[in-house]
Amino acid sequence: MAKAKIEKMICDNPSISQMDEVVHTLYFNVLKHDSSIKQEQRAWLKQRNFACTTPFYCEKAFADRINQLIDRQHIGQHDLTEGMTLPDINSLDELSLAGMTREVVKEKYRPWPRKPLLTVNGYLSRPQAAVVNDELFIYYIANVNKVATLFEYSPATGKTFAITNDSLRIATSVSYFIEEGKLHFFSIQDGSINSKTITEHQYLLGTELAPGVLNVFRHYDEERYVEYRPSGDEMALSHDRGKLAITANAMNNDRFQIVSKEGPYFAKAQQVTDLAAAKKLNSIVIYDVETNQSEIVSDNAFASGWYINSLAWSFDDQSVFFDNSGNWACIWEYDLASKQLHKIVPEHSASSPFSFHYQGNDYILYEDSIQGETYADLKGQLMLAVRPK
Repeated sequence: MAKAKIEKMICDNPSISQMDEVVHTLYFNVLKHDSSIKQEQRAWLKQRNFACTTPFYCEKAFADRINQLIDRQHIGQHDLTEGMTLPDINSLDELSLAGMTREVVKEKYRPWPRKPLLTVNGYLSRPQAAVVNDELFIYYIANVNKVATLFEYSPATGKTFAITNDSLRIATSVSYFIEEGKLHFFSIQDGSINSKTITEHQYLLGTELAPGVLNVFRHYDEERYVEYRPSGDEMALSHDRGKLAITANAMNNDRFQIVSKEGPYFAKAQQVTDLAAAKKLNSIVIYDVETNQSEIVSDNAFASGWYINSLAWSFDDQSVFFDNSGNWACIWEYDLASKQLHKIVPEHSASSPFSFHYQGNDYILYEDSIQGETYADLKGQLMLAVRPK
């Protein structure tokens, strides 16, 4: 009877009723990453029943609980850095250790603490991240029974969800992208050269719902081809579309003007860049759209004949990440303001950096691999690194 009286007080008082809904939402947010909250919540409900003798004391009980749950929610979400350690140089493989011997590299070595998030059989590729209602979701492609599959992974719960499957196969030759809470990806329906089609799908982040179909068009429709085809790992447009990063190796490739949506920016960059100097330095060109000027990144570290790949902008467009030898590379960061180049991941098996900001920290996702005795023993690792403070 007393419980019914308290519930009536909550329902009849708009302020307390609203606070009750907030407690409910916060509780289930914490429950996603900490099951011990169940026992704590039961204990609080008993305390609430004793406290709610008047609306004033009832409001105070709810306000205190809301503050407690907010603290618990943020503690759990900040836990991304738990277990991160700096690389141990002595445990590097022979190839990675050899990459640390040059003095110019030692001077630029600024390692980020890191940890593996998950390991899969076979290759893992193209990691990306997005935040939905303050919860982080990570996306990647991995092989499942020899079928490339796009996954969603929640670090808070440790759960993975296969967005695509054997009947809906992602086209690995085409980039997927995240925009306004939705993930866009593409599938290719086999057929003759003239009948092949591309289908664009859309998945609502964090929902585990079946993807919907947005567009269907012919594979060899050149106009649409530009819209969906990735520009490749050798060119990346900043998030604000104000700067274009291009490898010096790609600067002389006129095909980028035709087959990529960044083509107009690329064409202008070619016009204002000393292409011979860029090729000689074998580094990166940064083209500024607003000023119509380009900068060739000059650093003596490039003198060792790198092949730069996997260009990616930081979340704030203030730096560029890349690996320097395709799939067998360490990961570097170039800061545009300071013009400093730093090696942040020493393993030569690391590649495909993706930058994001979450709960006050700068992170990168990247892929790594564990080699076995045979190809079948190869395992892919999804890695997470945080900028040192």
